[in-house]
Amino acid sequence: MDDIEEFDAGISTELGHMLRSKSPEEFEAAFGGRFFTTQLSDSTAVELEADGAQRPLTYENRHEYARKALYRRMSECEQQCDAIKRGICQIVPEALLNMVSYQELEEWIFGKRYVDHELLSRHTEYGAGLSATDQVVTWFWEILGEMPQEQRRMFIQFCYAQSTIPANDEEFERRMVRFQIKPAPRGAGNPDQRLPKADTCFFNFELPKYSSKAIMKRQILYAVSADNKTLNAEQDAMNLNRHDELPMSHGDQESDDY
Repeated sequence: MDDIEEFDAGISTELGHMLRSKSPEEFEAAFGGRFFTTQLSDSTAVELEADGAQRPLTYENRHEYARKALYRRMSECEQQCDAIKRGICQIVPEALLNMVSYQELEEWIFGKRYVDHELLSRHTEYGAGLSATDQVVTWFWEILGEMPQEQRRMFIQFCYAQSTIPANDEEFERRMVRFQIKPAPRGAGNPDQRLPKADTCFFNFELPKYSSKAIMKRQILYAVSADNKTLNAEQDAMNLNRHDELPMSHGDQESDDY
């Protein structure tokens, strides 16, 4: 009964009420005139047995009815569930399906909701002109490490069009996933006025050469929160500002080292 409650609370409540009836009179008042039929999720009426439409539902046979109705509803999507299972088994060996929790299965298939920035850094490449020791890269990893999980997931969504990453080093390698940080093109104005960009198909993040960690953090957070769903934060900012520049406080202009 718990399983069907997950996708049809109505029939779960009805069958529970039916089974808890304390007398034929109480049962008849609630379920009189019913037969061995039920409705599927698309409202199609089906018989629970041969000639079920002619067999009355009674207090005495209510347990049999409940078993058959429950089985019919739970098996109505068998073909679709088999297709889903075949897909899952392309990622997770079938022998393991009965040995793991649904949380573990979700993590294997969809990735790790906990964004481990150290795990991500181990699977990061750098575009031409950048290296792991550059100041802007050091600031970037410090900023990501300081973000709460919700902001980290927003950042991954901004860069990857999904909010999870592979669960561990093995999954990164098996799925051939890597994150790339690449420098913004030169000659496009003051870097501090620019927002970072992302190539979601390739999990690439374009990082302007900001003059301070404070400015970098502000621009990254603005980008990932201003238009996290459409991944068009820079265009959004330009539409909001006729001069194609974000306002900068005097304090940001003066900021240099952290």
